[in-house]
Amino acid sequence: MNPDDTILDANVSSLKLLHEGSGEIHVPGNPGPGIQTGVATIPHGYGSSELLFQVATGSGYLGGGSVVPFYTNDGRLLMYGRIDSTNLYIVVEYQSAGDGWDAFNQDYSYRIFIP
Repeated sequence: MNPDDTILDANVSSLKLLHEGSGEIHVPGNPGPGIQTGVATIPHGYGSSELLFQVATGSGYLGGGSVVPFYTNDGRLLMYGRIDSTNLYIVVEYQSAGDGWDAFNQDYSYRIFIP
């Protein structure tokens, strides 16, 4: 999904784009049961968490075209974002039921807005 095609409904009259970009998150493999997490930390330098953000999946394990938060039907794979006064965090979590998995990378794109 192209983030340009996504409509944000934030109950604000206008938004100012603060920062946008893209990147890749690496999630380590695991030979057995457990949860592995990959995190992208993106500094925004705004000094407040009173911001809106938009994250979309790119190519990778999840494929492209999904707006975050995203999870698989079985709930084992989750991608979400959160923001604080200094950074945007984009997180991918994978939970194995015991069969293990190989390491993978997930691309993402993001935008941070000032309401």
